[in-house]
Amino acid sequence: MSSLLRYHLDKKASLISLKEEMKYAEQYLSIQQLRFGPRLEWKIDAPEELLEMKIPMLVIQPLIENACIHGVEPSMDGGKISISATSTDGVLLLEVRDNGAGVSEAVVREFEQWKAHSHSAKNGTAIGLRNVHSRLKEQFGKNSGLSIKKDRKGTISTITITPISQDFQENDHA
Repeated sequence: MSSLLRYHLDKKASLISLKEEMKYAEQYLSIQQLRFGPRLEWKIDAPEELLEMKIPMLVIQPLIENACIHGVEPSMDGGKISISATSTDGVLLLEVRDNGAGVSEAVVREFEQWKAHSHSAKNGTAIGLRNVHSRLKEQFGKNSGLSIKKDRKGTISTITITPISQDFQENDHA
């Protein structure tokens, strides 16, 4: 528990390595394991070559929290959460999956409408998800962000981080 608190307090930079974020995710899942016991199964899969990539801190934890609350907790049998990292052409994809009932279409629709029109993380539901999406857009540009979808086996939350282009750095952060 103290290492989680230190993670929050020790970080001065807004970007950290994927390795650090995955370590934090593992610690957070260990705490959730204490809560759910054998009802929670989880795995993390991040290839070694991606572990030094820089990402915003605390973008995976809200997705895990949602998977626990909406996927694992309601199920008497518990559930499984998997976290994976992949990269294609320099685009990093971080995926958090659960095998719960799945997010409602209304929540997905509301989140997509918010992404298209509002970009304020202050009001409404899914504040943590909105915060993650806003920070990704702010730090990495318009093609980065968070998407959420329901599939037949639960919910899939995907973080997309595109490489920071020189054009984005000059025009958006001057």
